[in-house]
Amino acid sequence: MEATNEAILGWTRVGVLLLGLGWAAWMDHKDRRVPNEHWIVWAKPAIFIWALDLMVQGADWTIYLTAAAVVAYASVSVFGRPTLGDAINGSWMDRSFLLWYLAGGIGVVAGALEYQSTTPLDVLLNEGDPLGMLWWKTASLFSVILLIDLAWRLRLLHGGADAKALMWVSLLFPTWATVPLPMSGMGDGAVVALPVSISLLIWGG
Repeated sequence: MEATNEAILGWTRVGVLLLGLGWAAWMDHKDRRVPNEHWIVWAKPAIFIWALDLMVQGADWTIYLTAAAVVAYASVSVFGRPTLGDAINGSWMDRSFLLWYLAGGIGVVAGALEYQSTTPLDVLLNEGDPLGMLWWKTASLFSVILLIDLAWRLRLLHGGADAKALMWVSLLFPTWATVPLPMSGMGDGAVVALPVSISLLIWGG
């Protein structure tokens, strides 16, 4: 197999996936719980690899900030929602998160304006502007995180650890293009057409 940037990042992601989920499974077996600190620690390599991947694809600042907005949304599951009141009262964490949300929101709006000529159909047909398609693929993770969050709130998932694990997988593998080729060909085609984290849930279920 040729050692391309995509292959190196893809197999690094697989290694992080096995280590992160393996450690979580061990803690769940031992203590019947997976602390939030676990997902905070393992989010760091996932986000770092995602940033490298975006850099390789030539992402601009709107795409980076859109990705930051996705991470901010997922972070609510472990940090909770910041409040303006706490920020005014001096909470540095709430202030930091609100600034993070603001920057992410700016990126989403700016990206939507910059790449409005690219449509979701262009992304499906792989015929649009490369950066426009990359922005749409990044922004589409909002719907994946939202679906997982709703399933958690509606108790369609067994517990918070399951939801956090799926959100983490969504950040680690934003699209199937980030999965090494031998693995992306596994399973039923209809399942593979779904987001990576949702496909993992179906295979595991």
